Amino acid sequence: MLRYCTQLHLIADAPEKARADLDATHWAPPGGTFHIQHWLELEAKAELALYEGTVAKVAPTIEPTFQLMKRSLLTRVQMLRSPMHWLLGRLVLARGGTAGVARRVARLRRERVDYARVFAALLGAGLEAQRGDPVAAQTQLEEAITLADRHHMQLHAAMARFRLAQVRDRAPNTDELDRLGVHDPDRLADVYAPGF
Repeated sequence: MLRYCTQLHLIADAPEKARADLDATHWAPPGGTFHIQHWLELEAKAELALYEGTVAKVAPTIEPTFQLMKRSLLTRVQMLRSPMHWLLGRLVLARGGTAGVARRVARLRRERVDYARVFAALLGAGLEAQRGDPVAAQTQLEEAITLADRHHMQLHAAMARFRLAQVRDRAPNTDELDRLGVHDPDRLADVYAPGF
């Protein structure tokens, strides 16, 4: 369960606690299979790298695990498949790339569930920012805010509002982020909405 709590540590600006939790958990997986615990560890390591700005360094160590995930039956579970595509897209954007991100955005939109559409809009915004189109990025962020607010995805909406203020060259209002306990909005925005 500790692998699932990484985001709580990142919200509190305590990446060292997230790393300690990852290092302290011991699980002996059966060989030749990919389990939910593998996914949770992969997601935690990747989001920690996004937060710390170490994606380029960490990517070679986690990419083989993504390949295992893609071949596993877990990708048949929408609530795991959608975050996987969102995470893969975020890792590309964090490295300053765009390769395959548009395909992931389209795939997330085809999931036909609103949380995946929020993921798609956040990825799409980062993609448009990388392409140098602030108007299109703003449109994507506005969509993310609308959907996230409607479906009570408060942190996603707050991160989209934070990025939207940046796109508009305005100082972000951090009251909402303060209420959510976010200690370092810039670093957390790199987790939720990289590419800016």
